[in-house]
Amino acid sequence: MEEFGEAGVQAGIEVWKVEDGNLVKVDAADHGKFYSDKCYLALNTTEGLERSLHFWIGKKSSAADKDVVAAFAQKLGDLLDPAPVAYRECEGHECAIFCALFTNGVRYIDEVDPSTKLYQVKGKRNVRVTQLATVSVTSMNKGDCFILCTPTQIWVYFGKFSKSCERYKALHAAGNIKAQDYSGDENDIEIIQVKQNSEQSVVEDFFAALGGGTRDLLADPPEEDDDDDEMANVEVQNKKTSVTLYRVSDSSGSMLVDKIGVDNLSSEMLNPSDCFILDPSGVPDIFVWLGSSSAQTEKTEAFSCAEKFLKSKGYPLWTNIQKVLGGAETTAFKQYFTTWTDSIEKEEKPKKLAKHQGSCNDFCPDDGSGKAELWRVENFQLAPVPAEKYGVFYRGDSYVLRYTYEEDGEEKYILYYWQGKDSTSDEIGASAMHAVKLDEELQLRAVMVRVLQGEEPSHFLRIFKGRMVVYLGGHVSAFKKVGEENEEIEGEEQGRLFHVRGTCDWDTRAVEVELKSGSLDSDDVFILNDKGGQTYIWIGTSASEREIETGKGISDLVAPDGTKIEVQEGEEPPEFFELLGGKGPYNDALGRMTKPERRIGGPRLFHCYIPLGKKKLVVEEVFNFRQEDLEEDDVMVLDSGGDEIFIWIGKGSTPEEKIYSHRLADDYIATSYMRSGGICVTVAIVLKQRYEADVFKKHFPTWDNNYWKD
Repeated sequence: MEEFGEAGVQAGIEVWKVEDGNLVKVDAADHGKFYSDKCYLALNTTEGLERSLHFWIGKKSSAADKDVVAAFAQKLGDLLDPAPVAYRECEGHECAIFCALFTNGVRYIDEVDPSTKLYQVKGKRNVRVTQLATVSVTSMNKGDCFILCTPTQIWVYFGKFSKSCERYKALHAAGNIKAQDYSGDENDIEIIQVKQNSEQSVVEDFFAALGGGTRDLLADPPEEDDDDDEMANVEVQNKKTSVTLYRVSDSSGSMLVDKIGVDNLSSEMLNPSDCFILDPSGVPDIFVWLGSSSAQTEKTEAFSCAEKFLKSKGYPLWTNIQKVLGGAETTAFKQYFTTWTDSIEKEEKPKKLAKHQGSCNDFCPDDGSGKAELWRVENFQLAPVPAEKYGVFYRGDSYVLRYTYEEDGEEKYILYYWQGKDSTSDEIGASAMHAVKLDEELQLRAVMVRVLQGEEPSHFLRIFKGRMVVYLGGHVSAFKKVGEENEEIEGEEQGRLFHVRGTCDWDTRAVEVELKSGSLDSDDVFILNDKGGQTYIWIGTSASEREIETGKGISDLVAPDGTKIEVQEGEEPPEFFELLGGKGPYNDALGRMTKPERRIGGPRLFHCYIPLGKKKLVVEEVFNFRQEDLEEDDVMVLDSGGDEIFIWIGKGSTPEEKIYSHRLADDYIATSYMRSGGICVTVAIVLKQRYEADVFKKHFPTWDNNYWKD
């Protein structure tokens, strides 16, 4: 169509506005500048030709303009292949994805050209610059930043309680206003900053330009931090958020809505021939899903249908609406489904991957040959583990490992805190606390990694070079531990059974399991030793040659003395099953070894913090993120899309956030912003500002190691 030319062909943002029933292209220099009496269309195209389409409705726009922009949005969406995800945006309530398109903020303009304009700047990341109706000190407060524009000057006033990042954004917004509104006169226009320590003459000149007033007349900041509307909408509550799926039909002239399901939703509920609305309560968004075989009228009237739905539910008309096409669903849409199946998820995983135990494969700074120091938590203190017992762990204990290695001539550190499945909550907490203390001794330079039993990162396994054994029991239990000859031995009369898992010489471990036939698995190798020192190496029918060799090596570790007897599955002597309490059913397929499917999508960055005076975690997703989006005063969570999440600690974050950063990870995993269907990450890696690992940096478009040195 002539209005769109070659829209969406090249990466970048394109904006049009409605003028007299037609679309007019907006110059790139004016992107982010929106008049309240207009409607706009914005198309964002990435390098990979992924697109998002937004039509924006001003507060004072006419009904005719609203219809026109919606119609053009539909036409442009039909022209593009693949079709973009479409969003309806209302002034003042835009989604974070839309705001992130305009790096200098979104500016709302009420009047075309008054001689003096006053703008309020709000938002630490998704900046909104709103023209105020009254140019007066009564429109200002001590908590925000304001921009005063006169014919010859631009003033930027920093509220007493505004934050450094807000001041930074306000300065950028002022520069953008200068470029957009003072064309031709830019060199003659001065941007004047009014700070708390500015000379009194500068302060007096500002209030004179404002029309009168003093700092004392400014209102106090609002009690609630209302910088970003969307923040309030994503506060993590302890109560469960309900998600409802509706089938929608408007064919009879009146909209018919049938409830299909509440929570525990499956992608199989979505019929390609129908139209559906997904309503996540407590979140200011609804989704309109259109099946690939749905009628053209349903596609055309999708937003109109969604608006009728909002009215029927009594929701605000500014509620964000996303239109999603079947086969092109976004991660934001999929996250509300307990199970989601598509062509990628149906692919069969290679057997070796399913059996591979090492997670977080990208986090591998070296080959594990550095210096390791291991402690076990005993009576809430750290007790050194003798070097000859490195690699021996107990299911009922927690441990802390300090690993030192060299990179580019500089010593670097990793602090692993390993938590056994039967370790007490006190021991688990103590392991994390001691890891923090050790980090403080290293001047906060270490990378901290929480490790859950059975989900050890690949690098952790490399340190022990295939000699990791996990025994039942713990330090306070009556189980005998290796090398502790004077301990009581519970179960010695029956013997011990070890499950051997692994794929190579370093990705190998033996885990003691319950002494019964039901613990066996045809896909693996097991080691059974009895009280008399006789050891059976049981080889399942589907065990690989590598695993068989691994089993033989591990047998020397868990049972160094006595006779070794290889036993093929199905050829066991009677005494073998007698040791296991008799023959019974066991797992003869991969079954429980298959790791859960991960969600589809790339890395996602979240800003996590606890607002002043509150106890609940707030999570805000950062779209199109860059290094500069890492908040120095807070904690950030990067979901890599793999086995791990990264918790990034800014240098200005509070002591509580630093100490309890692992809790932030737990809270984040528990929210709906993580996985669907209860699938969660297994490794949490804590990083400090300026000491980021390469595996973290690679998820950002660019990374400047000197960014925070200035």
